[in-house]
Amino acid sequence: MTSASELNFYTVLLTFRAKCREFAAKLARYFHNIAGNAIKFITLKNTAGR
Repeated sequence: MTSASELNFYTVLLTFRAKCREFAAKLARYFHNIAGNAIKFITLKNTAGR
């Protein structure tokens, strides 16, 4: 009993969710890289400071 507009709405919703998940994964990877570099930099500074 689903109309065409309802079906269209669900398709858009699913696509949007997939895009959001993809974007969240990219963002997480980006922040992970920044955090990793920051930790490396701090460790390097502490080693050089000694």
